Amino acid sequence: MSLASNNAIWSNRAAFGRFGLSNVLSDSSIDGYLANNPKMYPALYRYRFDPNSNVRQSMNEIWNALVKDSVSTVNEHFTLIITDLLKNINGREWRTRQASAAALADLLQGRKLSTIQDYLDEAWSKCFKVLDDIKESVRKEASALARVLTNILVGNLESSDIKSHVIIDLLGRVIPFLLSSSGIDSSADDVKMFALHTLVEVIKKSKPEVLRPFIPDLISQLLLLLTSFEPQAVNYVALNAENYNMTQSDIDDARLKAIRVSPIMEAVERALDMLDETAMGATLPKLIETMRVAVGVPSKVGCSRVLVSLSTRRNIIFRRYADEILMALERRVLDRNETVSSSYAASFGYVARVSSDAQILKTAAFTHKLYFGEADDDRPRFVAAEILHAIAKSATDRFHALAADLIPLIYFGRFDSTEPVRQIFKETFEELAAGPRLVSLYVDEILKLVRENLNSPRWVLKHASAQVLSAVIQGLATLQQSIPAREAELIWPPFSEALGHKMWEGKAGILDGLVVLAEKGDHAWRTSHAGEVKKIALREARRRNQGYQSAALRCLGQVAAALEQEDMLDDVMEVATTVMRERSDAMEVDEKSDGSGGGGTGASLVARAVEASFAALHLEKAGGAQDALARADVSLDCARRALALPASLPSTAVPAGQQSVVQVLFTSLARLCNALARHPAVSEHWSAWVTARAGAHPPPAPLLDQLLGLLQSAPEPLQEKSRTLRAEALLALVQALRQASGGQVPPITSLPSLLERLLAGEKSVPIRNLLLSAQRRWTSSPASE
Repeated sequence: MSLASNNAIWSNRAAFGRFGLSNVLSDSSIDGYLANNPKMYPALYRYRFDPNSNVRQSMNEIWNALVKDSVSTVNEHFTLIITDLLKNINGREWRTRQASAAALADLLQGRKLSTIQDYLDEAWSKCFKVLDDIKESVRKEASALARVLTNILVGNLESSDIKSHVIIDLLGRVIPFLLSSSGIDSSADDVKMFALHTLVEVIKKSKPEVLRPFIPDLISQLLLLLTSFEPQAVNYVALNAENYNMTQSDIDDARLKAIRVSPIMEAVERALDMLDETAMGATLPKLIETMRVAVGVPSKVGCSRVLVSLSTRRNIIFRRYADEILMALERRVLDRNETVSSSYAASFGYVARVSSDAQILKTAAFTHKLYFGEADDDRPRFVAAEILHAIAKSATDRFHALAADLIPLIYFGRFDSTEPVRQIFKETFEELAAGPRLVSLYVDEILKLVRENLNSPRWVLKHASAQVLSAVIQGLATLQQSIPAREAELIWPPFSEALGHKMWEGKAGILDGLVVLAEKGDHAWRTSHAGEVKKIALREARRRNQGYQSAALRCLGQVAAALEQEDMLDDVMEVATTVMRERSDAMEVDEKSDGSGGGGTGASLVARAVEASFAALHLEKAGGAQDALARADVSLDCARRALALPASLPSTAVPAGQQSVVQVLFTSLARLCNALARHPAVSEHWSAWVTARAGAHPPPAPLLDQLLGLLQSAPEPLQEKSRTLRAEALLALVQALRQASGGQVPPITSLPSLLERLLAGEKSVPIRNLLLSAQRRWTSSPASE
C-alpha cells in the first residue's frame, strides 16, 4: 500500500512491461510471488474498494495485470478472501471497514447459497454492527451490504431449486439474529429499521411450510415492536395532551389508525394466514404471554386485532383454543387505558363465535362479577357492558342460544345511573330488536337480579333495581289488557319495598309502575291489594321533597281514578288541603316553571293537587244526585283555593306556573261536566231544576254558580293553551246543561253573557270556533241539534 500510494512505479505501465513486475507477481508463473503467497489475494481484493480513488484505481490496475482470470481466481481463493473481509469489516480504521463492507457486498452477489451459507451468520452480524458506524460513508456501504444480504435471503426464499430443509436451516440462523439485540432490539435506529424491513420481506416472500416453525416467535416479537416503533412524538403529545387541546381518546384514535396501516400488522396478518394446527398450538401460548407482558397501547391493541383475525379467518383451527383465549381476555380486559380495554372487550365477541357454551356462560358470570362487584368505580360496569355488546353484535347466534343468561343483565344495565354505561346497554338492547315480549320471556331471571341487588349497599345498584321493576311492570302492561296475577304477585313484594326506600334522584320515575299496576293489574290482584296500593300512594304524596311530591301527587290522582275498589276522595282531599295550606303560607308561585306542570315548583304542586282531587271524585260511587253534587263540590272547593293562592299578584302578570294551575283546572272542569252529564241522578236533578227555574220562585244552583265562577275568575291574561282549555270546558258545560234541559234553552243568563264577553276579546281563530260552537249549541233548537 505504501508503494501504491507513494511510488510512481506502481502507476507506470512500464513497471509491468519493461521491468517485468507482472511476471514476478503473476500467478501464471510457477515460481511467481502470488503463487507462493496466496494471502495477497484478500488484501488486493479489499483494496480494490478503498475509499481513496487513487488507491482504488491503482489496485484495480494491479489486479487486472496480475490476475488473468478474475472469476476463477476469486472462486479458488474465496475462503481466504471472505474470511479476511469478515475479519476487517470491524477493523480499527474506518477506511478498512468501508472497503471491507463494499468488497463483501461485491463478493457475495450472484453466488450459490451452498457457497456462502456458512458465512451468512457472521456476515449479518458484522453488517449490523457497521450499520451503526460513526462514519457516515461506512454506514452507507454497510447499507448497501445489508441490501445485498436481504436480496440473497429473499431470492433464495422464492427459489424453487432449493430444498425446504435448506431454507429452514437458513431461516433458523437469520431470523433469531434479526430478532435479537443485534437486530430488531438494537439501540441503533438504522439497525432496527433494517431488521424490521428484512423480517417483513421474509414473511411476505416465504412459503408457508418453511416459515411455520418461526411464526410463534415472529408474531410475538412483531406485536411488541408496534410499541417500539411508535414515534416518540406520540408519547410526548400523550403526556402533554392538554397543551395541544387534545384528549387521550383523540390520541388513541390516531394510534389505532396508524396500527391499521402499519407494515408490521400487515406482516402479522400474513403470518397468521400461514398457520396450521401445529403452528397454531405453538403460537397461542406465545400470544397469551405477549398479552401479559405488552406495555404500550399499540402492542395491546395489536394483540386484540390478532384475536379478531384468528376468530374470523382461521376459525377452524382456532376453535379448540378459543376457551383458553376467553379466560386470558378476562385477565386483560380491565386495562387502565380505555382504548385497550375496549379493544379487548370487542375481541370477546369474535372469540365467542367459536367458543363452547360452557365458556360463554363463564364469561356471562364474569360480566355479572364486573357489574355487581364491590368496586365503586364505574369502569368495571362499563367493561361489562362492552363485553355483552360485543357478544350480541359479533356472535349473535351464540348470544340468542344463551339469552337467558345474558339478556337479564343487559336489561338491568339500561337503568344504570352512569350515562356511558346506560347508553351501551340501551344500544345492545335495541340492536337485539328486543321489546316487552322478550322481557316477558325472562321476567323471572330479571326479577332474580332485582331481588339480589334491591338492598345492595351500592346506591347505583339499589336505584337501578327499583327502576327495572317499574319498567318491567310497564312492559308487561303493553302486551295484554291486564298484567297476569302470577307476574303481579312476583313483582309486588320487591316493588313495594323499593317504593319504601328513602328519597333519591330519579325515584319519581318508578311511580309510573304503581299507576300501571293500579290500572292494569289483574282484577283479582287489584281487589286483594287495593288497600296496599292506596296506602303507598298516599304515603308517597305526603313526602316533603317538592320535586318528588309533584310526581307523587300526579300518581295519587291516577291511582285514585284507577282503584274503583277504594273510595279515596277524603284521603286525597286531606293531602290536597295540606298542600294548599302550605302554599298559602308562601303566597307565591314560582315563575320559573315552563308552564307544563312539571318540575318541583310550588305551582306544579298546586296543579297536581287540583288534578288529584278531581280524579278521586268517582261520581258513580254517589248514592244519589245530592251525594254526587256534594262530592263535586269538594273538588270545586279545592279549585277555588288554588285560584286564591296568587291573589296578591298583579292581574297583568300571570306567572307561567299559575298558567299550569289554570290549565289543569279547566281540563278537570271539562271532565267534571261530562261526568255530571253521564250521571243519571244528576241529569234528572238538573232537569227538574231547569223546569223550576222558569217558575216564579227559581231555586238556587250553587254548583252551577261555582262552575261559572271558576270559569270566569281565572287571572288574565291567559296563554293560548289556557284559553283553549277554558273554551272546551265551557262547551262541555253547555252540552251538559242542554242535555239536562231536554233540548230547551236553560234560563241562565250568566253563561251566554260570559260567552259573548270572551268572544269579543278573543283573536285566536281556533278558540273563537270553540266559543261559537258553545254559543250555537246553547241557542240551537232540538231539531237543529
